[in-house]
Amino acid sequence: MPAITTSTTEFKCGVPFTASIPSLSCAGSYSWSVPAGWQVQGSGRSVTIIPAKDSGNISVTANLSGSCGSHTATKQIEVENDIQAIIGQDNGACGTTFSVGALPAGSSVSWTYSSNLQRINPGSSSTLQVVPTNPSSYSPGWVKSTVTNPNGCNFEKIRNIWVGIPGLPSTSFQSFNVYGGGTFTAPSFAGVYTGYTWTVSNSLTVVSGGGTNDNTITVSINPNQTFGDIFVRARNGCGSSQQPSQIRVNRIQSFNYSAYPNPVINELTIEAEKIDTTSRELQPFEVKVYDESGNEVFTRKMEDKINKIPVLGFKRGFYYLHIISEEGIIRKKIKIEK
Repeated sequence: MPAITTSTTEFKCGVPFTASIPSLSCAGSYSWSVPAGWQVQGSGRSVTIIPAKDSGNISVTANLSGSCGSHTATKQIEVENDIQAIIGQDNGACGTTFSVGALPAGSSVSWTYSSNLQRINPGSSSTLQVVPTNPSSYSPGWVKSTVTNPNGCNFEKIRNIWVGIPGLPSTSFQSFNVYGGGTFTAPSFAGVYTGYTWTVSNSLTVVSGGGTNDNTITVSINPNQTFGDIFVRARNGCGSSQQPSQIRVNRIQSFNYSAYPNPVINELTIEAEKIDTTSRELQPFEVKVYDESGNEVFTRKMEDKINKIPVLGFKRGFYYLHIISEEGIIRKKIKIEK
């Protein structure tokens, strides 16, 4: 007996599909059987079957003429007891419309929702349109669809949402440290907002992010600045948060640089001393020396923690030492004696 073929491999409660077998030369008739509660429409070697909620086997018996006898074929059908997810916006719920996907014929939908929502389209059953009972209060909520069907295809779906104008994306104030020449990336915020408004203080430069659709931003602290502030407001379908979340970015030094002896006669020592407890390694730095007229008289890139500068060729007097690293500039005044 040839196998039963179906028009689909995904079977859903109440959704019709076609089942058939190839033609048999001596078949007089075909008898189809399905699980209890299922429906068969049509006759012959190809029929339409409407499954109910439970999985089961379908079979067909070919009644053959004469001495051919009869033959039976069986196929197991696994029914997916689910409906499509609720469709709608997750955030704000200010006039948001919720709906469900394609449903079996004859289905009806009823809706329930959390107490911080109110319905504004009571005459509709296929969709739910809601607004917050208190738009200024930002709180979690939910909507639920219940589908009923003559075939017993009854399902429920719940979608969790956020209701009202968003509050702060995070705590009202956060503080982070960054090494002097490095960059800082703000913590990304959860995806319950539809957009953001970023602003930064003049002491910061935006490296990346910070757009209306970006949930994070990367900044660097400008030279000779010790800190900067990032402000962000969240936005959804109901509006923007009234107050921003503030992030303070502080410049910290991982190394201190000293110059000795001072006054100096023959050789000046530049020493980099670690001042934090991290495993951060010394980064290359540059040393420049200027005379009292502002003329550069010496420059050299250095990588060691202890470095020597010969000053025998310098004239007697005061000089200005600039130690330039990725963490900023340290300025020192030195005196050369003869």
